[in-house]
Amino acid sequence: MNKHVNKAVRVQTNYFLLYPKRAFSALKCRVTVGGKPANDFVVESSVEAVFWSQELQKLLDNSPESATINQHLRLVKNQLQTAAIMVEATGKPLTAQAVKEAYFEAQQPAPLPIVESAKVAPRTFGYCFLEFVRKKRTDTRNKVCARTMQAYFQYNNKFLEYLQAAKSKSEERATAIKLDYAERYLTWLVDDRGHHENYANKCVDFLRQVLVFAENSGLIDRNPLKGLQLQKSQNYDTTHLDPHELADLVNFDFHKLPIAKETAKSLTEERDCFVFTCYTGQHHSDILDNSVSIFTGDDGRKWLTGNRKKTGQVYQLPLHSVALAVVEKYDGIGNLPVKSNSKRNELLKQIAAFCGIPKLLTTKIGRKTFADFALNVMVASAETVAEVLGQSSTKYLKHYSRVSQRRIAKEFNF
Repeated sequence: MNKHVNKAVRVQTNYFLLYPKRAFSALKCRVTVGGKPANDFVVESSVEAVFWSQELQKLLDNSPESATINQHLRLVKNQLQTAAIMVEATGKPLTAQAVKEAYFEAQQPAPLPIVESAKVAPRTFGYCFLEFVRKKRTDTRNKVCARTMQAYFQYNNKFLEYLQAAKSKSEERATAIKLDYAERYLTWLVDDRGHHENYANKCVDFLRQVLVFAENSGLIDRNPLKGLQLQKSQNYDTTHLDPHELADLVNFDFHKLPIAKETAKSLTEERDCFVFTCYTGQHHSDILDNSVSIFTGDDGRKWLTGNRKKTGQVYQLPLHSVALAVVEKYDGIGNLPVKSNSKRNELLKQIAAFCGIPKLLTTKIGRKTFADFALNVMVASAETVAEVLGQSSTKYLKHYSRVSQRRIAKEFNF
């Protein structure tokens, strides 16, 4: 045995948030040997910082995406230990830099020998999905935001739910998901699970996206959903608060309710953040990421500006007096008490119940309320409303609001 090889490899692996004060951050890895570290390297491009435990070295939420990331972190740690053993086995000095270099060398896949008539196990849809996610995470030219990545996992979970309900795990083979299969899945989503047709279409189209990727990447020899056409419903959910409901929400005093002070405080803070969205059209991720700012316009008014996180679209609009009052209440837009999206939606359900609003409030309804206010009360053009929502065109405005009789009456004021 080589005298340099030790029974216990003395390698420390630690993960750190690259930007711990941001809502989303890359996760870097630091390899240390004998107290001397190598240069850090990134192992995950984007994690939700609020869920990261530095002490436990893992993400604490229960989402499928976080479970996959935690599994990847354990794998990297094991691979670094293996790399250290390889360094010592060659007789080289064991340093953090040598371990890191050996790790990256091992990541380069060796060419597979060509074996005539070798049989390859059929790729499952689950395998194709993981490769699809891995590609999306590492694609620097077409970056996918965390919210879109979360949606991919939600669509995949819905498909897994269908497989379990249909007891057709054998059909999880990617090439078995044919057009008639997709039709049965669509019917199950609408009839058995009661989902809106547009959401069901998104779930099925997600299967198509993964299979297109799988075919283009050589994971499968053909895409069984080629030629898939989905009939999209024009009945979009544009639920929003009308001006009276919004005014009641603004003036509601939660501290007068027979509830704990801390509960009243949390409800008040969420009400304020939601009202701010209703008057500015801000997306949850843009406020959470603190990527917006306020400036004084040429007209002397306070204006809001930022880059839409999902589209990169630049937008700006003058602040409504109610929105400005919210900002001043918390001494700056960067101090708004914005919580995670799931926590916000949970609080919004309570707020709707206390305020007597017969609607299922979500953070997105705030954007829809703003769209309705701008389009039908302010009578702004569709192009202007799309612009301040951070949309690149008016194509998706129909998902947020539709022209009301109130607007038509204003424009046709005979």
